[in-house]
Amino acid sequence: MKTLILLRHAKSSWDHTELADHDRPLGPRGERASLVMGRYMVQSNLLPDLILCSSAQRAMDTCTLVLTQWPQTPPIEYDRDLYLSGERAIRRRIGAVDNAVERLLVIGHNPDLQNLTVALAAGVNAPLKREAREHFPTGSLAIVRFPIDDWYKVLSTQGTLCELTAPRSLV
Repeated sequence: MKTLILLRHAKSSWDHTELADHDRPLGPRGERASLVMGRYMVQSNLLPDLILCSSAQRAMDTCTLVLTQWPQTPPIEYDRDLYLSGERAIRRRIGAVDNAVERLLVIGHNPDLQNLTVALAAGVNAPLKREAREHFPTGSLAIVRFPIDDWYKVLSTQGTLCELTAPRSLV
């Protein structure tokens, strides 16, 4: 069984319009949401064996703040290819993860993570899949579990969408 945790970066700041999109940091609301999600992941036993994180500043900021709430830091791989490259590119990146990793966290962007969540979710939990299709707010966390032993199978397998949690539902 493999568990994929998808975390959309938290709310970014638009205070510095001169910055390229890739370089935008989190705003205050995003910082608070990241801390909330970090605590939630600890309380829910959702700590990953590996983190794949977009190289965009707001994704890296989200990752950094989430990690402040954890007792230990797993390995992190920052990847430019996770920045707005499409759900198929993310799926291919997940498929290349070492099979010793049981729980994987991907921190990225919309629409990629929303599309990936919907594409990976089988019809087992139709209301949750519909919710993911309709709304995947900043800072949201989706959990998809797969009855597989090889991450490569994510390229052709659907899993069970077990949870979709937004930061505002936790405060």
